[in-house]
Amino acid sequence: MLDYRFSTFLSLTKTLSYTQTSKECNISQPAVTQQIKSLQNELNVELVHYHKRKLSLTHAGTYLANELENLVPKMNDINKHLQKMSKIINVGCGKTIGEFILFRKDFSLQRILSDDTIDLSVDTTHSLLKNLNNHVLDIAIVAGIFNHEDYIVTPYLKEKLIAICSPENIHAKKATSLTDLAKQNLFLREQGSGVYDIMMKKFNDAKIPLDNFRNINEIANINVIKNLVADNRGISFLFETSIEDELRNGSLCEIPLNETEDIYFYLVIRKESQYEPKITKIFDTLLQKNIN
Repeated sequence: MLDYRFSTFLSLTKTLSYTQTSKECNISQPAVTQQIKSLQNELNVELVHYHKRKLSLTHAGTYLANELENLVPKMNDINKHLQKMSKIINVGCGKTIGEFILFRKDFSLQRILSDDTIDLSVDTTHSLLKNLNNHVLDIAIVAGIFNHEDYIVTPYLKEKLIAICSPENIHAKKATSLTDLAKQNLFLREQGSGVYDIMMKKFNDAKIPLDNFRNINEIANINVIKNLVADNRGISFLFETSIEDELRNGSLCEIPLNETEDIYFYLVIRKESQYEPKITKIFDTLLQKNIN
């Protein structure tokens, strides 16, 4: 990464010989001379002085040599780090996958996380797609509503999105449609999450105004939502996989809505990434086994 002329100059400061420098740098002696002249012309300062067949550094040359000596190790570290980064595949997934699915033994991503070329981040669908667009991520695993035509999109797994309430919430437990949940406190995932977008579309399609609910609270933490609902503070909509334990032990109940459906999580890459071997290899590995 360092300008080749600086490398030649550093060699010359140690050998104080054009001939020896040409051997060390594996270039001709005239090339050494030309590079040093070019460097001096560009910097508009004399770096070396030749007197009575003896080469010496000027004050400016000594200063530059000292600064380069300090800079070269840092540049080498930067180069090594960038080379390492070029081998890393950045994968991002939503919070449901990151918190509740990722470490299931049957989840294919778990099989490749031991590879040190994988860097995993967990965020909302909106943030993950934004990072994918900005080349911060190579692969995103998301659920929700987005323009599939902008990407290479492949269905990865299905999860059931269900309505939940406390066992003590007698009215909610009897609901069979979204309209039956009027006047309930609603705890939703935050804006930008796949669940938020899905539910906003469901309410819109069913022509249910949001003021039907007593309050709508956006909460970014799934466990906080579960605790609030279990404490009979309101209802929520979460993926079944994130509440399996609570449904099993009875601290949460599924509301038997007719509108319940399976939602796809998708593997998403940029269109140009389909030609990058390192990305398609991980992409294909993820697809080797579908959970559902």
